[in-house]
Order: sequence, then C-alpha cells, then structure tokens
Amino acid sequence: MRINASKSASMMMMKDGKRKHRVLTQDHFEVDGSPLKSMSPVDEAKYMGPGFTWKGRKAVRHTGKLNEMLGDLTKAPLKPHQRLELLRVFAIPKLVHDLTLGVAHRNTLKYLDRMIRETQRARIGRSARTENPLTAIVTGTKSFGPNVRTANIPISVGQSTVVSVEEAKQA
Repeated sequence: MRINASKSASMMMMKDGKRKHRVLTQDHFEVDGSPLKSMSPVDEAKYMGPGFTWKGRKAVRHTGKLNEMLGDLTKAPLKPHQRLELLRVFAIPKLVHDLTLGVAHRNTLKYLDRMIRETQRARIGRSARTENPLTAIVTGTKSFGPNVRTANIPISVGQSTVVSVEEAKQA
C-alpha cells in the first residue's frame, strides 16, 4: 500500500512543558519526497465517514442525518417499494456504519427508530401495527437488513460505554 501525499494530512501534538497543555505544532512531514499538508487547529479531516479535528472525532447529529435521508427519499419520484428498498439497503446501513464508529446514546437509537417508523407509516398510511425498522434489525428479523447487534454499536450508559445488553446490566 502506498501513501498518497495529496490526499493525506499530518498533525503533531506536543506537551507544553509543565503547563499541562497540548500544543498543535506546524511541523512538516514528507512521504516519498512529497510534503504532507499540515493541519491547523481549525482544519477538519474525514476518515471512513466521520470528521476529525485535532481534538478527536467530531460529534455527529444522527437524527439530522436521518431526517435529511428520509426527506430525500420522500421527495424522490420513486414507487413505494423502491423507497422501502433504498431505506433498507442504503439509508439504514449507512446510519449503522456511523453509529458503529461513534458512540450513541440509547435514547438516540429509540428516536431514530421512531423517526423511521413514523415516516413509513405516513408514507403508506398504515396503523400502529407497522413493523418497527430498527427493532426488526435488533431482534434479527430480515425485513430491514442485518442484525444491529452484530455491528456492536457502542451506547453510553451513565459514565460508561457498553456494547451488549449484558454490559448494560452490569453498568
């Protein structure tokens, strides 16, 4: 594997003596004779989807992302089964990917689930018996895609972060 210097960026943090501060220095690095872009404190980089700053992973509003995806699906000139298929194949796995790389609060998962369910009900005019999309994934039914438990979405419970129900009971 080769590093592409034009697509890469570097940052260097150093301890600021005895003051217990981190300092972002503007040192320059080279890869195969090509200089790497040095990140400043206001720069942001993307890696596998989420954004990163010098402080770490940037907080993402998953509800806003889902709301935007559901709005795009609603506005698109598609048949109902095509919308459902795009939701199942594209939107929910993208959301699961983002949730897996980050830490989600358990209420966030409930709210995302409620948003999907309400949008589907409004779209097809079903009653409260409509299957719950994220719950269907968690319980392992095949209607909306893979099992979320296999994705190991980290959930914050109190002061700790858990991945399974057993860990949540212990926390």
